[in-house]
Amino acid sequence: MNPRIRKVAPGDDYKLKLFFTNGEKGVYDCSYLLDFGVFRELKNKSYFRQVKVLHGTIVWPHEQDICPDTLYIDSKKQLAESALKLEEVWRKELNPDYDEVGVFRVAVKNPEKET
Repeated sequence: MNPRIRKVAPGDDYKLKLFFTNGEKGVYDCSYLLDFGVFRELKNKSYFRQVKVLHGTIVWPHEQDICPDTLYIDSKKQLAESALKLEEVWRKELNPDYDEVGVFRVAVKNPEKET
């Protein structure tokens, strides 16, 4: 079972910042839903900002909701991005002897070439 929603923060660009029960964070873009059936009401930004968490997913006052599995699978995860940035910093700045394919470079001195 995928994690459920713990907290939601709506943005002005029809994106939702999601906080999952496993500690991950993600951003879900609702803009593609705005022209479909019951989701048309979400075009009203004031109404869109009324989103809340209920039973592990998100809902709006007139009972629009999105499946929590869809939210988890389709959201752009921020934890993964942070981890990749941290690894890049570690590789480039903190450990210059670590190459792009994950292998430590070893400098071997040739005593015959030393002057």
